[in-house]
Amino acid sequence: MTPAPPLHCLAATDLSARGDRALVRAFRLAAASQGSVVVLHVVEDTYPPPISKHIRDDVRILLHQQVQAMPESQGVPWRIEVVAGHDFEEITAQSLGCNLIVLGGGRDMRLADPFLSSTTQRVIRRADVPVLTAKTPYRGPYGLAVAAVDDTDPAERALAFALAACPDMRVVSFLAVDLPGGAAGDPDDGLDPFAQPVRDRLARLPDYAARGRFSCERGAAVPVLDALVTEHAPDLVVLGRPRRGWSFLLGQDLPGHALMGSKADILIAP
Repeated sequence: MTPAPPLHCLAATDLSARGDRALVRAFRLAAASQGSVVVLHVVEDTYPPPISKHIRDDVRILLHQQVQAMPESQGVPWRIEVVAGHDFEEITAQSLGCNLIVLGGGRDMRLADPFLSSTTQRVIRRADVPVLTAKTPYRGPYGLAVAAVDDTDPAERALAFALAACPDMRVVSFLAVDLPGGAAGDPDDGLDPFAQPVRDRLARLPDYAARGRFSCERGAAVPVLDALVTEHAPDLVVLGRPRRGWSFLLGQDLPGHALMGSKADILIAP
């Protein structure tokens, strides 16, 4: 088994319960890998400078007290950054030197973000490192992931990162091929030309042979993902970042759909 590389996490918090989920997950991942955590809070730059400074000073004190009181922070190097600006811009800017951004998310983001215009989606579109959205309270290290794979570099990077960051996690990976027709009783019939390049990519990933399972499924990616999530109840869904476009903004492609509706945590890599 390949040891986990040090995870240097940027954990962004808005001082809400979902921000607390991000902090706990970031510190747990950093502790398990001998990494570190930068705790970031962004104050919107709509306040006059004296008021903004007063807010930042108060938030810095509050976060320092919160992190010091967290059992998860013990033994983990950390620092706090409280800055003024636009949240998604500052999160991506402050992530320099980190190899993972951890954000908090709701279990059903459709209620609050019907057009996926939230900070989370904007950060994912801009970030140069993987973004983990912690939608569930911490119940232990990730034990099982469902990963959508295809013959692209972002999907391969996402799965490689997940395997390295979570050395005890098993992975159910799938390629969805949406073709008309098909032979009944054999979902792989005629799909091998699509599956083989993906199998070749998976064969290059350290530890995948021992920890992963791959299937090529006939059908659209969204219903295939939903079916596998329902069947396996994973802790984590792993995806490559989509190309920029309205399909992601409106939640119509696979990462956008998963981010809006999945109840598992979501890891998306560029």
